[in-house]
Amino acid sequence: MEELFKEMQCEVLSIKLGVVTVNGDCDFSHVAKRLAAKGFELLRDPIETRVSQIKAVLITLCNENKAPKNTLSFILEGNFKLPYHTLSKEFRMLEGQTIEHYWMKLRMEKAKELLSYNQLRNVEIARLVGYSGLQSFGKAFKKYCGTSPNSYKADQKMERKTLDSL
Repeated sequence: MEELFKEMQCEVLSIKLGVVTVNGDCDFSHVAKRLAAKGFELLRDPIETRVSQIKAVLITLCNENKAPKNTLSFILEGNFKLPYHTLSKEFRMLEGQTIEHYWMKLRMEKAKELLSYNQLRNVEIARLVGYSGLQSFGKAFKKYCGTSPNSYKADQKMERKTLDSL
């Protein structure tokens, strides 16, 4: 990404998952076309940008391979300095699902990833994706995937989704 912006003579200040900060003027219509050609989109609407950033925060949180110490509402309010109900309303309006449902999907896809490695016990995976007990994890996993974690582990042909595609 950085090279693309440099080619267009835009000074890049920082690049994080889903967010590029530039210094000075850029021809954003040209940037949008170049990004679209590479399968990306330029978000200029503040709500679209915020929802994209919420997803980036949740993906990062999920990839840390540990259960968050605080609630999603506490984490997101701290990151965005807005009430959780506002963030939730914007997210649902644009994504057609709640933040909690999106978070659950991320956790289940992460669990599928960890199960496919066949290196951890189910109880460890449950803890890593934020479940305090194996029974609640198993129930949620079966509801999401239609099969138990053990059956999923045994049948590696089942499809997984990348976290950023959810």
